[in-house]
Amino acid sequence: METKNLKSEMEVVLASRGEDYPVIMLDKINIKDISLLNSIFNKIKDYIDYVKEFKLNSAWILCIGDYGSGKTLLLRYIAHRLVNEEDKVIPIYFFLRTPEHVTLFTRIKEFINEVERYESDPKLTTTRLYGTPEGWKKGNKLTVLKEVVKEVEDKQQKISEFGKFTEVMRMLNVGGYTPVVIFDEFERLIYTGEGLVT
Repeated sequence: METKNLKSEMEVVLASRGEDYPVIMLDKINIKDISLLNSIFNKIKDYIDYVKEFKLNSAWILCIGDYGSGKTLLLRYIAHRLVNEEDKVIPIYFFLRTPEHVTLFTRIKEFINEVERYESDPKLTTTRLYGTPEGWKKGNKLTVLKEVVKEVEDKQQKISEFGKFTEVMRMLNVGGYTPVVIFDEFERLIYTGEGLVT
């Protein structure tokens, strides 16, 4: 029985793709001892501060690496820590390998539902989630995101998906929140055009 538990734990720990790691594994990762990864995370937090202080309008960070090098896991880990550590930062992670994530506004609505289900029962998580239920409650992040999305949906029915998405980002900023948008597998979208809506 002990071997069986070890085997199932190893299967989780050794997941071959970063998007397959459950949220609980993101809590177990400690990059503080890995200076390069820790400096990347701290640089991202610096950029967030610059945006909050109006020193920058926006900041872009590009993460490049070979297949299987840990890009997705790093991006999910960053989103996870931002949810748990920051009150007024709302990371929104889009996994663009999945075509339905390309419809940005619709995906935010689906994401809100996933986080709400996760908050009510953390055992029912999908692997694409990040942050703890407590982290999402900190600073009322999920409540604010939900209210902004509802307001945009009610008032902006005639604009495009992308227009609604950008309006959500603008309204979060106006409300004192900093959205951090993470596009994973962006190169797939560029190379294949899969999921693009014209």
